Amino acid sequence: MKSVKKIVSLLAVISLLTTSIFAMSVSNASATSIPDIRLHSTEVTYQGSRGNSIRTVYIKVNDVEKYGRTFVHYEYAPGQPWMDAEATKTNLKSKEGYSIYKATFSSYSNKFALKYDFIASTLWDNNYREDFTDKTLGYNENVKAERAPYLTTGYYNVSAIIRNISYAKEVKAVWSEDNFKTTKTVNLNYKEFVNGHSYGSTIERWTGTINGIKNPSNFKFYLTYKTLADGKTYVDNNFNQYYDYHYYTSRG
Repeated sequence: MKSVKKIVSLLAVISLLTTSIFAMSVSNASATSIPDIRLHSTEVTYQGSRGNSIRTVYIKVNDVEKYGRTFVHYEYAPGQPWMDAEATKTNLKSKEGYSIYKATFSSYSNKFALKYDFIASTLWDNNYREDFTDKTLGYNENVKAERAPYLTTGYYNVSAIIRNISYAKEVKAVWSEDNFKTTKTVNLNYKEFVNGHSYGSTIERWTGTINGIKNPSNFKFYLTYKTLADGKTYVDNNFNQYYDYHYYTSRG
C-alpha cells in the first residue's frame, strides 16, 4: 500500500513539473508572438532599355518568422494585377537583431509592398499606404547608396539617398584601397528631392565623385550622414561588407 502511495506521489510531481514546463513554454511563445515586418532596404540591380528592371528587396522580420512566409507584393506593370515574390532568409541581421529576408523580381513598375502570411492572418507594410519604390528608404534606415549607372575608369560617381531628418547635415563617402588601413573622404552635395516618402519622411539625393582610383579591384567605400543639430552620425556600409567598384546597375 505504501508503495502505491509513493508511485501516486511521484506521478503527481512529474505531472506538476510537466505542467510548469508547458506553462513556461507558452509564456515564452506569447512574449514573442507579435510579428513585425519592415522594409530594410531596396535597390535596382538591372535597368533594361524597355523600361523593365530587376530589383532586390531586403526585408527584416522579427523572431517569429519561422511561423509564417514573407513576400514582396509588387505591380508587374501599370494597370496589371499585382504579383507575389516569396523572400528567402539570408544569414544577415538588422541592427535590431531581426532576420533579413531577400526577394529579387523583375517588373515594368517600381511599386511594391511587403506581405507576411502568419498562421490565419496576413500582415502588410505598404509605407503608410504610399507603397514602396526603388528610391524608398527602409524603416530606421537613414542613408543608402545607389548603384552607379555604369562603370568608369579611375573614378566612381557616388549617389546617396538620405532621409531628410535635419536641415543642416553632412553626407560623405569614405573610401580606401587598402582595406581601410588608410582612408580618404569625399563630401557629397545636395542634388534634389526625391518624389515620395519613406515612412512619412521626405527623401533627398546627394551626389559626388571619388577621383584618383588606382586599383579598382581593391577599392571599397561606405557612406556617412551626420545631422549637425544633434551630432548624430548614420552609416551605410552594406551589412559591413562595404561597396566596391562594381556596384553599378547593369543596363540592357
